[in-house]
Amino acid sequence: MNLERRGFYQSVSLGLILAVIAMSLSLAALPAHAQQVALRTCVLNGSVFFPLELTPTTAGVFAAGNASVCTDQTLGTGISGEFIISGYGSASCLTQSFRGDLTILWNNNNTSEVSFSPALSGVGAYVGRVESGELAGTTVALVLTPPVGAELIQCTLGGVNEYAVTGSLSFIQVY
Repeated sequence: MNLERRGFYQSVSLGLILAVIAMSLSLAALPAHAQQVALRTCVLNGSVFFPLELTPTTAGVFAAGNASVCTDQTLGTGISGEFIISGYGSASCLTQSFRGDLTILWNNNNTSEVSFSPALSGVGAYVGRVESGELAGTTVALVLTPPVGAELIQCTLGGVNEYAVTGSLSFIQVY
C-alpha cells in the first residue's frame, strides 16, 4: 500500500474514532432509556481554505468537497453528495475548532442544512443538527482531520492557506 493511500485510511480511521467520541459526549446527557440510530454515515473528502500556521489563527473558514461512501439505513449505499462548509473559528497545524454551517446537496436532488459547533475543543470533532431539508431534526456528528503528510510539514515550516481534508459525517436519530 502506498504512503498516500495509507495516510488516507489512517485519517479516515482517526475521523471515525473521533466521531464516536463526539457522539458519545454530545449524547451523554440523554436519559438512560434514549436510543440512538445512525441513519446515514458518509466519508468526506475535500479542501479547507483557512490560513493555518504553527500557532492558532482565528478567521473565517470555507471547505468544499464530496460526501461519498455513504451507508443509509433505508437507501443502502447509493447515496452521495457534495458539501460546503462556512464558519468561523480558530485553528493551527494540529488543532481546529470552528462553528458554522454545512450544506449538502445529495445525489437525489435533496439538500440538508446543518449548523454545528465543537464537541471537543481543538480536535476537529463537531456536533450539530439538521435544521432543514433531508434528515431534518437529526443530530449530526462531524469529524474533520487536520493536515497530514507533506501538508503538515509545510504548515509547520511556514503555514498553508488550503489543505486536503478527510473526515466522517453521521446523521443520528435519538428516540
